[in-house]
Amino acid sequence: MKTQIKNPYALNQDTTLIHIGDSKKGEKYRCPECEYEVIPRKGNIRVPHFSHKADFDCDNESQLHKTCKLLIKHLVQNQKFNKFTKRSNINISRECSICNKNSMDSIPWDVDNARFEVKLTNNSIADIVLTKDKEIVAAVEIKVTHKVDEWKKESMPIPYVELEGEELISNPESWKPISHNLGSKTCRICKTDIDSFYRRSVRIANSLDMKLPKDYFRYAPSECWRCKKEIMIFDWPHKAYDQIKDSELIRKPKSVRKHGKEFVPKSNGLYMRVEKQWANFCLHCKSWQADWNKDSPLHWFQCGRDDVESFKRDMVIIALQRWEDCNWNTI
Repeated sequence: MKTQIKNPYALNQDTTLIHIGDSKKGEKYRCPECEYEVIPRKGNIRVPHFSHKADFDCDNESQLHKTCKLLIKHLVQNQKFNKFTKRSNINISRECSICNKNSMDSIPWDVDNARFEVKLTNNSIADIVLTKDKEIVAAVEIKVTHKVDEWKKESMPIPYVELEGEELISNPESWKPISHNLGSKTCRICKTDIDSFYRRSVRIANSLDMKLPKDYFRYAPSECWRCKKEIMIFDWPHKAYDQIKDSELIRKPKSVRKHGKEFVPKSNGLYMRVEKQWANFCLHCKSWQADWNKDSPLHWFQCGRDDVESFKRDMVIIALQRWEDCNWNTI
């Protein structure tokens, strides 16, 4: 006889999936797989579970697999949504594309039901498909002993997640995929920090009657070292070489100006003509904002190339100010 798993779920007389904690004395329950009677086992010593009668043989893998499918269907059909955020109580763990840390967030699909063993357009059979108004939205694969094969993963025509069966039984509302094709995601912490950065930048720019650049000029909110008022400072490709692309001069922020003396004295008493350099200035007190100021949010920053992707990447780096945590390859 095979060793039985300690399954905390069973079907009641209405074929509803019931957790052992909700079982009632005197009611009959059936195994989700073989549908034969199981008995609630509760106590302080052993883990509460439903058990088959002695000497009854029910396949462990099939029982766990079927229970997981019924559990997901039950969860989807009985979702609870936050009153304010409208987020589902079913959460999924995903890696942040910026800080690489795993965090929980509500499932990214609007679904209301689930179906089992559905043939997909790539001719594979999905363990479970999640649906909205009967339309297939996503698939869920359950791993009991064998992972989903690589061909099935790579050819999956819809979003999917692969979940560990025993993990799902233990934490049904917290999905931790062992594989998926959901793409990148920004965690709430990084998103909150980035949103806060942009809100502050917009507020300061508006107060200075400035427009925030959408490319080329990188920007950051700062504080003037002299008057202590809020200002915006900027960086751009080739700033270290004191160059601004000719086509960008017309869009140059008004706080970026030439700095330095036009003539400097030489040792022989004569004067040498020196080219002034582009620099950031405070629009309140007209003070020059030095790049070497360690309190500047751009002190450590090295500007990327003159293209859209580099601009987006650089702005995320500036916004987070947590460069040691950032995944530069995916920003």
